[in-house]
Amino acid sequence: MSKLVLKKPVGSVREAHQELLPKNAKLKTGYQRQGEWFFNPVGDDLNMELMRSALHRSNCYKLHHKQEYTSHHAIQTRFGGKTYAIGKIYDNRSGRHQDLVLDRWHEVHHNNEAVVGAEKAKVWD
Repeated sequence: MSKLVLKKPVGSVREAHQELLPKNAKLKTGYQRQGEWFFNPVGDDLNMELMRSALHRSNCYKLHHKQEYTSHHAIQTRFGGKTYAIGKIYDNRSGRHQDLVLDRWHEVHHNNEAVVGAEKAKVWD
């Protein structure tokens, strides 16, 4: 069984949240989050391009990160090597997260947690 851990020890919950922010996402004002997933709004030009190109390629899928699938689902498409989502984002586990509704396309980013095997997981004091 694998565990999700911080990559380095921290001294507070605030520091933990900062450590978990996706490092290469360049999150913009207006980004949204559901659990370990961050949704970064795209500009108007890219939003229109995604609307045109995704009409026949979008579907509701489980979000995934490093070959691991989660319980979070989204209408998503791949474009230019990146994943984008729009509409209702939901977690199929009861009571875990409130549904999130994206009114335009958002680039999808996973947080910065490390996934390690249970035998290698370290609990920070």
